[in-house]
Amino acid sequence: MKIAVISDSHIGQRISAFPPKFIGELFQYDAIIHCGDFTNIAALNIFRRNDADFWGVCGNMDDAEIVAALPESRTVHIEDITIGIMHGWGSPYSLDERVFAKMAKKYPDEKFDVIFFGHSHIPSGTLVGGTRMLNPGAVSGNVDEKFGSFGILTIESGKIEWKIKKILPRGY
Repeated sequence: MKIAVISDSHIGQRISAFPPKFIGELFQYDAIIHCGDFTNIAALNIFRRNDADFWGVCGNMDDAEIVAALPESRTVHIEDITIGIMHGWGSPYSLDERVFAKMAKKYPDEKFDVIFFGHSHIPSGTLVGGTRMLNPGAVSGNVDEKFGSFGILTIESGKIEWKIKKILPRGY
């Protein structure tokens, strides 16, 4: 199974719309995870109309409609892999550790293999408490770069592979 993992779209704030080529590619994956900051309901509805499985959470910049429609965090089980999803908050420093601590407290019976988060606009991959903490960066553009990014998670026979793909947010 191949899953596109995105975050920080900021549609209507940082970019006016998802680049058409990006949307065309996105819907070729088996599933999509969005780690928050869609910023408006029209951006969220793009994923609701798709045939791929979709799991999303709200972010700190999302409007009231999105906050009402999506949870702050969630868990997903695919094959034997347990995935957590949360946006994040505050400083980018130690964000992975704060997200891990909050997810562990909220879901004490889960043993996460992976937790996806966003907020920092910085693609990253760390290990916290035995859990892979993965941030796909921002579709709308990463800090100090003209490129945006998203992640591709491949789950095959209980094993995971992760890679980051760069995009041009305004002309992909």
